[in-house]
Amino acid sequence: MIAKYVHKISKVIPDRDIHFPEASARHQCTYLVNLSRDEFLASGGDPQWLQGLDHIPQKLKDLNQINKLLAHQPWLIGRSHIEKLTKGSDSWSLSELVHAIVILSHFHALSSFVFGCNIGADGHTLANNGDEKENGHNGHNHAVVVVPNAGAVGISNANHKQQPPSPTSLGGSPTTGAEVEALMKKLQSINEQKGAAGEDTASQEDLLKNFDKLEYQSQELHSPLFASNNPMSIPVPVGPQAANNQTNSAGNGGTSNQNSASNSGAPVGNGSAGNGVGQPVIDQSLSELIKFIEDPHFGYEDFARRREESDFPTFRVQDYSWDDHGFSLVNRLYSDIGNLLDEKFKICYNLTYYTMGNKTNVDTTPFRRAVWNYIQSMYGIRHDDYDYREVNILVERNLKSYIKSLCCYPHRVRTNRDYTKVMRGFKSSEKIHVNLMIFEARLQAELLYALRAVMRHMT
Repeated sequence: MIAKYVHKISKVIPDRDIHFPEASARHQCTYLVNLSRDEFLASGGDPQWLQGLDHIPQKLKDLNQINKLLAHQPWLIGRSHIEKLTKGSDSWSLSELVHAIVILSHFHALSSFVFGCNIGADGHTLANNGDEKENGHNGHNHAVVVVPNAGAVGISNANHKQQPPSPTSLGGSPTTGAEVEALMKKLQSINEQKGAAGEDTASQEDLLKNFDKLEYQSQELHSPLFASNNPMSIPVPVGPQAANNQTNSAGNGGTSNQNSASNSGAPVGNGSAGNGVGQPVIDQSLSELIKFIEDPHFGYEDFARRREESDFPTFRVQDYSWDDHGFSLVNRLYSDIGNLLDEKFKICYNLTYYTMGNKTNVDTTPFRRAVWNYIQSMYGIRHDDYDYREVNILVERNLKSYIKSLCCYPHRVRTNRDYTKVMRGFKSSEKIHVNLMIFEARLQAELLYALRAVMRHMT
């Protein structure tokens, strides 16, 4: 399924002007890097470009800065980045740039989906049965389970009630359903409260406080899989090249971690780095990624923390939304893509079987809305009319941690373990729907920041 999706994406790239291994490389997604490489070559791309960033035209090199910002901290993107790319001898037209941004963002978000479903070299997903043992594997084995039809978001009416697949055949969790029962009670409680007090029960001040509270709570959620919080656990060179990376990070307005080489999560030996002992043992597949990564120390930082340090304002959907602003702008600069993106967003957001585990005829709208809004809150995006207290009620801590890992550090996810620990009692198709929502909500978040910067450049 993913191979076909990447193939379709590649067909909208005109004249082979663009290749995007560097987009997936930001998240160490070797599967997508290899797919995009193969599509690039099959379409007549220059093989020399695949030797690394030093071998691509300057016009493509200029995308590195906006690529890393989109992937990790899109709130840093401003008018100046757009101006820099659209001026000079190797400049991009606005239409070309929006085209590139849409595809870069797609590969970032698609990396989250690939890791979430553990799609490997064989092109299949891992949707383990809840009682399956890990058997000592690291979570990246390639068990063969086909993605359920719920993933084919473009082929049916999202509001149409479909027949749900069997939870056992799709790797659902065969538990007692206690988590489902608890969530059902919470949904009922929220609906009863709204029915008794009306829809607008909280003041704008309370809504803002609830959003801020959720943001600060999100800072406490770190991937349990790594002791280090370094955003990229990729082995990086030591010596002069590492020093250059640190300099580039500071020069580009990003963040740098002075101890990143030592706490990157890469295995290191004992002894002195000076004599070659103690340097990172670089896995061959990761070494292939390094050539597509500029500034490997740059990664996600909690938006709330960055807002405290640098006074970054929250992105208010009331001021700039996809429906009212982004949709029309992207359609204007990249013909018809807005319609396709809009359909994707709406189908994924509204997709439902009207089930929750073994429960039927369930209105899952509050839960889907809570998941979508929580995803975007990690990028500093606030839906002004939404009470984020509902996220804390409906999205339990393990699921929050899983969502944050897939959005911000997808390469850290160990699907065997993480996939089965969240949403116990839910069907695997329902879990994969959450992965799809991570894909689409994250994609929309990146586009909102980039398109707002484009709009400001144009005015």
